[in-house]
Amino acid sequence: MRFVTYNARNFREIEYMRYLPEEAKKEIDIVSSVIPFKTNNYVVDYLIDWENYAGDPIYILNFPNRNMLTENQYERVKSVLSDNNSKLDINRVINKIRLEMNPHPAQQMTNIPLLDGEELEGSQHKMLQNGRELFDLIDRKNAVICRCGNRRTMGRNYSPVF
Repeated sequence: MRFVTYNARNFREIEYMRYLPEEAKKEIDIVSSVIPFKTNNYVVDYLIDWENYAGDPIYILNFPNRNMLTENQYERVKSVLSDNNSKLDINRVINKIRLEMNPHPAQQMTNIPLLDGEELEGSQHKMLQNGRELFDLIDRKNAVICRCGNRRTMGRNYSPVF
């Protein structure tokens, strides 16, 4: 299978998109002007239930939807995109909305785990309520694959608690 990525510029090329209402595609256009996204043909072809796309969790995680913006933000972007504004005016509105958004909800910037007294930059504690931490998979070389798909080496003596 050839690997193909999709984003705001080419998502309409996805075969399944022709079955979605134009309103759903327009919503992706509007929200993706503020919140970029990227997905791929494996996700699109094998993981999304296109007959129930609106309720499919993989679709919701991969494609922007209006719930990612407040109603006011969504309407401002929709308006500026549809009123034949200059690229500069559009970018001003989009950047202002981006600045309104919380850059680190749930305190990601302060929720950094420690290993041997050192901060593990680029990682966060997750699901602390049940004792599980950031990592889902550990390989034989004491490295982990975190939920974002990045490989992180943890050192020889790291042993997570699951």
